[in-house]
Amino acid sequence: MSIARRLALVSGALVGLTSLGQAQQPTITINSAVYYDQTGYSRSCDFNLTCANDQCNDITIQNGICPKINDPANGGNKEAAIVYTCSWSGVPADQKLLFRSVRKINVTAEHVTAHISCVGQPPLPASAETIKISSAVYGQPGAGHKTCSFGNLAESQCNEATSCTFPAHGGAPSLNWLCGDPDVGNRDKHAVIEFTCLQPNGDTASGPTKVDAREAGALTVACPVGQ
Repeated sequence: MSIARRLALVSGALVGLTSLGQAQQPTITINSAVYYDQTGYSRSCDFNLTCANDQCNDITIQNGICPKINDPANGGNKEAAIVYTCSWSGVPADQKLLFRSVRKINVTAEHVTAHISCVGQPPLPASAETIKISSAVYGQPGAGHKTCSFGNLAESQCNEATSCTFPAHGGAPSLNWLCGDPDVGNRDKHAVIEFTCLQPNGDTASGPTKVDAREAGALTVACPVGQ
């Protein structure tokens, strides 16, 4: 593609973003809503959430939010992770190839009110790269050590997004909440995610790439790599 053509596409996208933001309000779709213990994601329950048009306000994160389980963690420190997608309809025909829906996540602590909104969210440029998780493992690989997989968690929060982060939790912050403590007493555990960055047509833009965090750290995945 010529430099002139690339510049024209970028210029068109910028103009389109401005006009789209002024003329269109995005709609919101809830992908998942999970209430879980900060020290163990396995102690969790799913809850239902329906949003009107472009936002959900005043969602109180507390015991009883799940329809069948009052407290999934018996008094533990809990939070909720809500994954949602903002989409734009009625995009002018000359701009449809410039924009994509954007996938977001909101993490809110227990006893705090969550606000989920697409208002003011810009759509992704059509050229944006998104994440596809290949594997997610926590522990210390090698003879005599054990690991556990948090692939389902990583996929639910990262796939189709441009970034996602998993922080250490608890009084003595650790990443044990990802899938439990697979190697009790070992303080040299790591969380490792392997992922690829995908182009809009599904082709690989880069990767596979690995990111690593120690037990008390925060693990971040982002596309493009290094952003």
